[in-house]
Amino acid sequence: MADARSFMRFSTGLAVVAALAVPPASWAQAAKGKKGAPRMETEIEEITVVAQKREENIQEVPISVTALTSETLQAKGVSELIDIGKTAPNVRIEANVSGSSGTVVSIRGLTQANTSPAFQPAAGLYVDGVYLARQLGSNLDLEDLERVEVLRGPQGTLYGRNTIAGAANLITNKPTEERSITVRTEGGNFDYFKGRVTLNAPVERGGGQRLRIEDC
Repeated sequence: MADARSFMRFSTGLAVVAALAVPPASWAQAAKGKKGAPRMETEIEEITVVAQKREENIQEVPISVTALTSETLQAKGVSELIDIGKTAPNVRIEANVSGSSGTVVSIRGLTQANTSPAFQPAAGLYVDGVYLARQLGSNLDLEDLERVEVLRGPQGTLYGRNTIAGAANLITNKPTEERSITVRTEGGNFDYFKGRVTLNAPVERGGGQRLRIEDC
């Protein structure tokens, strides 16, 4: 029995010595011959924003910004300005108590508490670069948009003094030289119906013209 144990220990020792004697190059060749699992390549979509008044990649902009493309807005069911507060982080948008056509925008807890039309909001709202200076009438329908950019934090350097909380840019689709028409309808209870038609047609002087028709 003792001889058998000695033989087993001796055999194990020879196996270890033989393994150590194999050069590392042989290990590399053996590992190289094995087929590993296929690598999955992921591609990050490049989003271009104009948060700093010029077109830049969103990953290179030193601003806390959320960009919502038209596909994202449609997938999340965003149809008016109030719905952005349910999508963008640190943003809350509610209807003005003085009327449903106005909004109160709060970004990072900063807002204009006085809902009087005489007071300007703390967060700036822009449509294609045009500033909306009053809360009244700011609850816009978000139709035919290319994207929405929400900038969090003070933006007074580029957007003026009335953006201590942040700014929201609504960028509409630009006309093209191709003819196209888009029809969208919604229906619901109590005879609810809403339809929108967007028509894009070229003009003689180049460029194009977009016409939006809405029936609420």
